[in-house]
Amino acid sequence: MPLPAFFAGRLAFLWGESGGVALGAGLAVLGRRRIIASSPGLVAIAAVLAGFMRNPWAFTATRGVIGFGAGVFVMSSIACLVDTFTTRSSRTAAVASLLISACAAELAGPWIAVLVLRYIPWCVFACCQGDATLTH
Repeated sequence: MPLPAFFAGRLAFLWGESGGVALGAGLAVLGRRRIIASSPGLVAIAAVLAGFMRNPWAFTATRGVIGFGAGVFVMSSIACLVDTFTTRSSRTAAVASLLISACAAELAGPWIAVLVLRYIPWCVFACCQGDATLTH
């Protein structure tokens, strides 16, 4: 994948995430538990669809949907944490632990992707038949 397409996908993810954060903040009042339960499903479906996209624009659009679902989930989770913990110190600790785990996931994600791409034989799957560039 060319480098500008990678940046376009990352930018679509961030735009989608910012839209998801805005919508998540607005919808947090309506039904947090349903949103928290359904947004990971949206992210999972969009991630599976992104895995099958051959067109860079379609891939970029699915990355935006992934970011949107992630933004809704994060904002609703923070709102739920703030309502669950009543004292200021427990709220601060809960939100800090959420942010620390999110930072750890952002740091670990690329390393996990390298391990998965390097050690799983991708040509086992039907979508990679005949493509010798995917084997390591």
